[in-house]
Amino acid sequence: MKYLRINELKAEYSIDGEKWNSIEQITKEDLLSIVDHALENEFFMDDPRESKIGNDAHKIIYSNIYEKLLKLFDERKVFKDECDSQFKEALEKYAE
Repeated sequence: MKYLRINELKAEYSIDGEKWNSIEQITKEDLLSIVDHALENEFFMDDPRESKIGNDAHKIIYSNIYEKLLKLFDERKVFKDECDSQFKEALEKYAE
C-alpha cells in the first residue's frame, strides 16, 4: 500500500490508502500508524526526487519523512530482530 504520494504538485499522506491528507496535517499519531504499517506490511512511497512539490515547506516535510521511513523500511528486519531479542531477554529475566 502507498502511504506517501505526490499528486498534482501536492505532498500527501494516507493511513488507510483511501483518504489522502496534505502533508502539513500529519500528526505524531499518524506517523506512528504509518511506521507500524511500514514494519508489518508492504510499503510504497513516491520519491520526492522524481516529482515536483509546489510548496517548499511541504517539500521539506515530505522529504524528511520519506528519508526516515525509507531507512526504517530498509532496516526493518534488523529492527524487528533487535526488538525481539530485547523482549526475549526481559521475558527470561522476569520469568524466573
